[in-house]
Amino acid sequence: METGLEKIRKLKDLYYTERDNLSDDFFAPCLNFFQKYDRAAGYFSSSALRHWAANITRLTKDENVSIRLLISPKISEADYKAFRDAVSEEKRKEILAEGGTRFLAEAILWESGEVQPTEKEFGKILAWLIAQERLEVRFAFSLSGGAEAGIFHKKIGIFTFPWGDKVAFTGSANETRSGHSVNSESIDVYRSWDFRDENRIAGKLDEFSASWDPNPDKLFVLKLSESVLEKVRSYSQGNPPDFFSLKKLMPRNVPSQGESPLSELWPNQAKAFKQFLAKKNGVLEMATGTGKTRTAIAILSHLYQDREIESIVVTMAGNDLLAQWESDLRKRLTSKLGLTLLTTLGGKSGEEHFIMNPRGKVLLCPRGKLLKVLEEFRRNSPEIAIAIVHDEVHDLGSPANVKGLEGHKEFFEYRLGLSATPEREYDDSGNDFIEQEVGPILFRYTVESAIKDGILCPFDYFPISYQLTSEDRSDLKKVYARESAAAAEGNPWPRERRWMELSRVYKRAREKPSAFASFLKDHEEGEFLKSTIIFVEDKEFGERIYDTLIRYTHLYSQYFDSDDSSVLKRFAIGELDCLVTCHKISQGIDVPSLGNVVLFSSQKSRRETIQRLGRCLRSDPSNPGKIARVVDFVFTDSSGYPLDDSIDSDRVDWLTQLSKVRPVSDDHHS
Repeated sequence: METGLEKIRKLKDLYYTERDNLSDDFFAPCLNFFQKYDRAAGYFSSSALRHWAANITRLTKDENVSIRLLISPKISEADYKAFRDAVSEEKRKEILAEGGTRFLAEAILWESGEVQPTEKEFGKILAWLIAQERLEVRFAFSLSGGAEAGIFHKKIGIFTFPWGDKVAFTGSANETRSGHSVNSESIDVYRSWDFRDENRIAGKLDEFSASWDPNPDKLFVLKLSESVLEKVRSYSQGNPPDFFSLKKLMPRNVPSQGESPLSELWPNQAKAFKQFLAKKNGVLEMATGTGKTRTAIAILSHLYQDREIESIVVTMAGNDLLAQWESDLRKRLTSKLGLTLLTTLGGKSGEEHFIMNPRGKVLLCPRGKLLKVLEEFRRNSPEIAIAIVHDEVHDLGSPANVKGLEGHKEFFEYRLGLSATPEREYDDSGNDFIEQEVGPILFRYTVESAIKDGILCPFDYFPISYQLTSEDRSDLKKVYARESAAAAEGNPWPRERRWMELSRVYKRAREKPSAFASFLKDHEEGEFLKSTIIFVEDKEFGERIYDTLIRYTHLYSQYFDSDDSSVLKRFAIGELDCLVTCHKISQGIDVPSLGNVVLFSSQKSRRETIQRLGRCLRSDPSNPGKIARVVDFVFTDSSGYPLDDSIDSDRVDWLTQLSKVRPVSDDHHS
C-alpha cells in the first residue's frame, strides 16, 4: 500500500486538461495529505467554496491542518459605483469591506433569503471550519488604480506536507469547481524534492506572504472583523459538522432522464428493485439470464439521481465478468448520468484514482483489489455515501475473503449482492459472513419461475450413461490408498477432500468421449455442436474429445485460463460453433444465441450446474421459439440405470423435472 509520501512524489511538473484530470491527478492527492495549504486565487465564487470544502473532510479530525485562502470576490455593481463616488480612502475601504462580508454571508447562507435546508447545512460546515481556525479567509482588492478597485488576479498555491515536502503551483486554474474539473486549464508544479525547484518554491512562498500581509498602498486585504467572526461562530453552533450528510449537496450535472429507471424493468426485476430500496442492504437471488445486472444498474441509477449516493463500487471475481459489466455500465449508467467509470482492466489503476477522489466515480474492480481500496478507506475514513454491488456474491464467502474483507460494510451505505445461487453449500460460516457484510436474501426468482414466465427458454434434457473402465477403478483405489496413508500419518482428509478426489475420477472417466461420439451418431449431424459450450474438468480431458468434434465442425476452440479472451468474443458473434472450457465461463457471460450445453464435468453442488445451465437458457430475440438442449453424463450400473446413491442421481432427477417446465403464456418479455 502506497504511503502519502509515495503518492505525492509521483506528482508531475505540468498538468493540463487536454491530457490530465486536474481534480483527480493533482488536487485530490494534495488535498488528501497536506498539512498546510496557502492559496491565492484570482476568481472565486461562493458555490466554489462549497465544492472545495466538501473534499477536505479530514479537517474535522486533525487540528494541525490549516488553510489560508486569499481571494478576490466579485462585488456588486452598486458597491463599485459607491467606491468610485467615495471621497475618502477610508470610505472606499469600508465599502470593499462591506462587499467582502456580504460575499462571505452569501457563502455561509445566513443572509441569502430562502435556500434549501441542505444548503444551510453546507453553510454551517464552512462556518465551523472558519470558527475553528482551520480555514482563514481574506479578501484582496488592488488599489493601484486609484478610484477604480482592481482585480486581484494571482493564481498560486503552496501545499506543505507533514513529512516536510512542499509543492507549489501556478497557472490558469482558479479555485473553483470548474477550475478543478471542467474548464480547459493548465498548471505548472514545483516540487521541493527536485533541487531545480527549490528557489521557485521559496519565491512562491514569499509572493504569497507579500500578498497575505501587503503594502497597503498597493493591495487592500480584508480580514474578517471580530463581529463577523462572532457571527460565524454562532452560526456554526460549535459542533463538528456531519460530513456524511453532504451526500445530497454535491454539485452534479445529471442529465434529465425522463422516465424512472423502474419503468424499463420487467415485472420480476421491478419487484426486486422495490424490495432492495425498501431495505437498503441485501441479496437478490435471480436465476441466470433474468436480468440481475439490469436490475442492479436501475437501482444505482435511481440512487444517484435521487442524491442518495455519491459514488459506486462494483466488484466480482474474474476479468470476463468485469468486461461484461464495463460494457453494461457505460451503456446504461455512466454515459447517461455523467459519472466517471474507472476500471482495473488492461492493467489500469482505476482503484488509485478512486481512492484519491471517489466522488462522482464508479469503480469496477475484482475482489482481489477491493481489499486495497478498503485498507485505504480505513486509513482515511472517507465521509462519503457509497453503494457497493457484489456480483456473484456467493464467492464473497470464501475463506480468503472472510479473512480480508470483514468489516467492509461500514464504508457502504447501500450494499447489494447478486447471484443465481447465493447460498454456499456446506459452508455455514461463509453464508453467515455474506449475510453479515451484505445482508439477507431479499428476493428470489428461480429458474422454474423464469421459464414459466417466459423470461428463460425451456430446454430438453439428454442424459448419456457411462460406466467406469478398469483404469478408472484403479484410479479410485489410488484415492482410497492416499486417504488411508494420510490418516496413518495423522493427517486425515476432511470429508470434502475425499469427495473432491473421488469426483475428479468420475469427471475424467475414460468412457465419456466414446459415449459422446456414439450419441452424436444417433442424432442429426452436427445438431448438438452448433452454438455449443462443452464443460470439461480440465484442458487435458478436453483434448480427448477433439477427434470427435472435428468430424462435425472445424469451427471449435478451447477456452481455458491461459487463453485470450478474444476467443470468447469470436464465439459470441458466431465465428465459432463450439467452445470447450472448464468452470471459467460458468457465470456471468451473456451469449443469447447459445443453444446447447454439454456437461462432461458436473459438480455435486447445484450452484455451478445452475450457472452452466443458465448459459443456454437466455432468451434469444432472433429465435423466439428457442428450446435449449442440455447433454449430461450419468454414471450407471451394468443395466444402464443411474445408481440411487451415485453422485449423479440427484442431478438427473432434478434436471429431468426441470426440463418438463414450459412457459404458461406466449409473453416472452422481449
